[in-house]
Amino acid sequence: MVNAGYRFTVHNDKYTAVLTGRTVKILRKGTKEELARFRDLKHALRGAFNPAKNMLVTKSLEPWLAFYCLDTMKLLRTIEVEKPVSKYGYPNLHEGGFCFSGDGKRLLNIETVTSLRTSFRPGCVTHLVEYDCETFEETARHFSESTYVFRVIERHEDGYLLAGTEYKQSQNYSHADAAMYYLSADPNKPVEENYTHWESTYFIAFFDGNVLARKREISAENFMAISPYSEIYYQ
Repeated sequence: MVNAGYRFTVHNDKYTAVLTGRTVKILRKGTKEELARFRDLKHALRGAFNPAKNMLVTKSLEPWLAFYCLDTMKLLRTIEVEKPVSKYGYPNLHEGGFCFSGDGKRLLNIETVTSLRTSFRPGCVTHLVEYDCETFEETARHFSESTYVFRVIERHEDGYLLAGTEYKQSQNYSHADAAMYYLSADPNKPVEENYTHWESTYFIAFFDGNVLARKREISAENFMAISPYSEIYYQ
């Protein structure tokens, strides 16, 4: 549940965008004169300015992106992405971050998708999806075969920093572990026939647009400190 009084603010050299969930306000930087007000997404909790053109993108926890032209103060396009469902039947939220490429031609968005691995405990993974900022069409999809759950992306040097959780299958399980998730586990069968155990670690890495490199483990505390929605749930 989003905290009451939630407020996210982002600036560029001309404008300030204030997001309160249902409403996005565009203010003239300095004077704070309100120039426009948008209510196109139900839970628009994050926004970013394009570094190369007068464009704002907002993202909701539900599977929507909204692109706005700040020359005309008009909505350009909304994009609905996949609405993932966990293995337990409830919808998963789109909590991952997003950012523009340095030239402003592409938006890179972390999207939560339903895992095709029936044994995968989290139920959902994430893909890194690129959109063209002129046509708003998807142009690339990265990590579609991985077990990464990304949360953070930022431009860095000539690429991007990505942070998230990596899940790996582990042999460190017991029948008690299995019973926690599958109450029908048969103790007379080998555990691996009942249950696949996944261990998770938090990490940060560099992405050059093609390959994930320089990956290193970080603590849960450090991960929460940089997680884009931590203040919504944990304050």
